[in-house]
Order: sequence, then structure tokens, then C-alpha cells
Amino acid sequence: MTGTAPLVTILMATFNGAAFLGDQLASIKGQSHRNWRLRVSDDGSTDGTLSLLETFLADPGAGNVLVSKSPMRGATANFLSLLETTCDDDGSIAFCDQDDVWLSEKLERAVAMIGRADGAALYGCRAVIADAAGEGEALTPLPRRDLGFGHALAENAFSGNGIVMNAAAAALLRRAIGGAANRAVVEAGFHDWWAYQVIAAAGGRIMFDPVPGLRYRQHAGNVVGSGQAKGRGLSRIFRAFGGGYAASLRLQALALTSSAGLLPEQKARVAALLSLRDIWVWQRPKVIRWIGIYRQRRAEDLVMKLLLLLGRV
Repeated sequence: MTGTAPLVTILMATFNGAAFLGDQLASIKGQSHRNWRLRVSDDGSTDGTLSLLETFLADPGAGNVLVSKSPMRGATANFLSLLETTCDDDGSIAFCDQDDVWLSEKLERAVAMIGRADGAALYGCRAVIADAAGEGEALTPLPRRDLGFGHALAENAFSGNGIVMNAAAAALLRRAIGGAANRAVVEAGFHDWWAYQVIAAAGGRIMFDPVPGLRYRQHAGNVVGSGQAKGRGLSRIFRAFGGGYAASLRLQALALTSSAGLLPEQKARVAALLSLRDIWVWQRPKVIRWIGIYRQRRAEDLVMKLLLLLGRV
């Protein structure tokens, strides 16, 4: 796909996605922004995923498509490998999940927004929450508070299926992946949350589009769901006490420390977060306020700060 419009390289990690992949490929082909190319890395699929990709490769309307084998270490490692091997300095990068459906103007809106930014820029958008059949009308929520590093420390506002970043942001992430030790930590976490954290820490532009850009399919095989299903909000709050959220928060912060050279202004805040459990309890409220960490929803923010006060992170 060539043209005068800015180039967007779409990075898709696949694994046994044949049940839904055809719809996603069709939605990519139907984008109003035509100057895109698709890079797919497969994690060892044993269903019809590779056959679908071969058919798409043979479609004259599919344009520039390349399929490769992944590192075979899971979804995050797959996306990081794709990011590292896509090294153009003049194009944007879009993450893409195998089971969603992009709305036709998704890339066009993203390119228009990040094209107005100087330096690194990260774009995300709302999504229509769909069932396994692709049906549904509910929307993921809008941010209630500002997006930035303090929020990025606490939670992710950018599901990978909606992320588009400019070349400067992609180059920043490649440098932040770092050596083998940092890669191992990053791979254990969430690539989309990590991208938000690194770009926000480095002072990049954080852009959230209130217009939905995709149908976010919820099904039994989701690695991470939208969290918007009925009853999930309250259960997520209580699950935080079970250690899962606290462990994820700490793991993401550990990944940032390995890339501290890229975020000197935020290094001390990350270090303070990781050392909270080692300081006196009565000192923790003041340190938490100084770190500036917060979640979007008030109840979840209170639970998180209680976890921090208890030294659970």
C-alpha cells in the first residue's frame, strides 16, 4: 500500500486465532487510511491461523504483508520482537490484536492526531465492547482524570488493540527494551501498559481519542479482557487484595527501573514506589503523595493506596 499519506506499520501477534482473524484482516484491508503495511508474528499456531494469513498474503488488495515466526515466549515477547525488527524512522506503529475488528477510520484518526505532535506521541481510543459474535454497543469508559506518568504507574489507559505511536515514540521504546535482563522483566508484564509508562515518563504526548476505533471482542480465549463486563469492576477491586494487581504494579515498575536512563526525571518516583514496603508505615502517606500515583476510578484509587500503605507492592 503506497501513497502520500504517512506510512503506518501494523504489528500483529497471532496464536491460534483462526476463529476471529478473518474479520480483523478484513477490517485492516478496509481502512480509510490506505498507506499501511502489516507485519505478523505467529507464536506457533496449530489451527487455521497460518492458512488464513497465507490467503491474505495472496490477496492483491492486501498490499505489503510479511509473516514471520515469533520468539515463542508469549504475547508480550512477540510484540516486542516485532517492534524491534521494525526500524523505520519515518513511519508510525500500530499494535493490533488478532481477534478484534477495526472501525474504518481508526488509522486515519490516529495519524491525524499524532501528526500534530512534536516529539514522541502515543495515541489510544475508546472501543465498542463486543461479544464473541462481534455484537454489542457498550463503550469502554472515558478517562476521568488526566493521563500522564502518575496514572501510568498505577494502571493502563491504553489497550494494545487501540495503540498507535509515531516514529519518535517507537524509537524510544526500542531503546527502553534494553539488554537481556530488562527484556526478561518487560516480557513478564504487559507490552501496552509498559509503552504507556515509558512514553509518559519521557514526556511524550499522550492522546486519547473519545471516538471508538474498534470493536473489542470478548471471548473465552482473551488474554486480557476489557474489564467492563457486568460485575467486573467490583470484583477487580477485591481481587487487588489477592496480590495479582500488586504484583503486576511492582513488575511494571521494575521494568521501568532497567530503563531509568531514559527517564531521569521520573527515576526517583519509581524507586520510591518500589521501596515503600521498606520504610516506616507512618512515612508512607507522605511518600505516596510525592510519587503522585493515582487510578482513574475513586474506589479503585482508594484500594490501591491502601495496598501501598500496607506495603503490599
